[in-house]
Parts: sequence; structure tokens; C-alpha cells
Amino acid sequence: MSETNIITWGTNAGMTFEQIFQENIGWCLWTRDRHEKSPLARSIIFCDWLDSKLQELDNSLIIPPSINVSHLAKIIDRSPSFLKLLNGCSPVHSFFSNQIKWSRPAQVPPNLFGVFIDYVLRHYISSQIGQPFIDRRAEIFAVDLDDSENDCDFVFCKENGNPIRPKRVCVSYKVVKQSTETKLVLRELFYTSTAHTAFWGEGYHEKIDYDDSFLPLQVFDIITQNLEIVIKKTPLLLNPIVGNANLGINGDADLITGEEIIDFKTSMNEPATKDFIQLYLYAVLYYKNTGKYIKTLTVLNPLMMCNWTIDISNWNGYEEVIDWINKRKK
Repeated sequence: MSETNIITWGTNAGMTFEQIFQENIGWCLWTRDRHEKSPLARSIIFCDWLDSKLQELDNSLIIPPSINVSHLAKIIDRSPSFLKLLNGCSPVHSFFSNQIKWSRPAQVPPNLFGVFIDYVLRHYISSQIGQPFIDRRAEIFAVDLDDSENDCDFVFCKENGNPIRPKRVCVSYKVVKQSTETKLVLRELFYTSTAHTAFWGEGYHEKIDYDDSFLPLQVFDIITQNLEIVIKKTPLLLNPIVGNANLGINGDADLITGEEIIDFKTSMNEPATKDFIQLYLYAVLYYKNTGKYIKTLTVLNPLMMCNWTIDISNWNGYEEVIDWINKRKK
């Protein structure tokens, strides 16, 4: 093994280039970004190797015949050829006036917590604009009820060989659909949101019982106050389907308002590259379906009370992205 292919600095000193690439791709990309901004002699060989490695993977990248937008974003977020199509657009960061310090309760898994907050925001917006709250995932569980959970004792899917019986989803979804007061049905929204993670094979989370600490009312009030600027925008499409059968991509956006796509995030970190790639993909799919262009991409984080926006009004890569995807389909 060539000694030149070994990291010689920092906490990763002694690891081979291949080892660090397999175990900590984030560090690799961070090192490359830092090197581009301020070239360091010690990282020249590594960054050249990394670029070659990424290009090698890019050339062999294959997109499955059917895939969800968020999963596709994860696949291509390290693709040099795809990122080149985005023309290096950078997000602008801004804060809301109402600030709060609060984060995810430890007993709630990150994926479920994010979905729960999404459902809360969607239900609140629905109630404010007079639109019925309908969830396509929870509709799978919908059956005629007499308000007895036993009426919902049927198998939806299996996890690790054990049947999942979504009693709570059935009852909770009925309550949620009939209510226009979001803060009064937070418990039911939490149980309804488990339909989403079950649908995408991320677990039903049947054993987690809702607790008021999951979303304190004072936090709910501040979050919804900061949504007012969004609710005033028209036209407003809530949770629209943007998937395209011809491209084999399925998915739905959180919000499309006029020429802006808004995606809710609940991480306590800044958005990752894949988060913005997901928004670009939404814009391309929306264009493919409607012929309409999007001018602004926004990641809105109601917990950090801030958002990130990218102006793509002068971006003309829609057809190039579609062609890029088609060339890599199985």
C-alpha cells in the first residue's frame, strides 16, 4: 500500500483513504470543501483521490425503476455531475422574530418526531385555510368505526414476522379529521403520524405513548404564530403529490405556494445538501407535471425558528436534470 494514501493529520491520522471514505464520508466532503476555500498542501493528494472516487461512483450510479424523492436525494447527494447541474446556488439564512429553545424529546425517534411535527403543521394550516385534513397514508387504515378500537383489529403489514394492528391510528385519524382545533388533537395527530412511518417501512412505533412533553402548548403557540406569514400566501397547495410515473419517482411536497416550494425540517442542525437536492427534485417534478417553473426553494425549521431560501428564478436546469435521471434509470 502506498504511504501517500494514508491520512497523516488530525484524529483520523493513520487511516487509509478508502477506510475514511467508507467510515466517515462527511469528514471527507468537509475536508474537500475546506481545501477548496483554503488549499492546504497536506490535503492535495487526498482531495484529488476523493474527486476521482466520487467520479467513479457517479459513473456507475443507477437509479431504481421506482423510488421516493427523499430516497433519491440521498442517493445522488454526492454525485459531482448532478451537483454541477445546480450551478452552485447557495441558501440565504434568516430568522423569525419569535424565538424558542426547544428540541426533540429523547423518547421519540428522530424520524417519527419529524413526521409528527409535519402532521401538526399540516393540520393547523388546513384548519386556517378551511381545507379538510386528509392524509393519504392514514387513509389506508380508515374503516367504519363505532369509536371502539376493537373495530380496527386488522393486520396492515408485518414487521419482523409479527402482525401490526393499527387500532390507535384508526380511532385517532377519525378524531383528527373531525377537528379544526389543532392544539386539542395533538395526541391523536401523533398516533395518526405513525401511519407514515409504517407505510415507508420505518416501523409502526406502536409502543410509544404520547406525552404532553412531545409538543408543549407554549411551543405549539410560538410555532403556529410563525406560520402566519406562510398561510397568507396564495395560492397554497398543501401536501401536493409531485411524483411522476414516467420518471418512476413518487413523493409529495409539504407546501407549494405560488412559485415557492416549502419543506418543513425539524433537525437542530442546518439543512444538509440532500435537503436542498430534494427541493430541486420537487421543483423539477412539478415542472414535469405542470409545465410551471418554481422560483424559490425554502427549508423552514419551526423548532430552530428560521428558514433557508434559494432563489432559482434564473436556474434553467429542469430538462438537464430530467435527462440526467433518465440516463441512470435501470
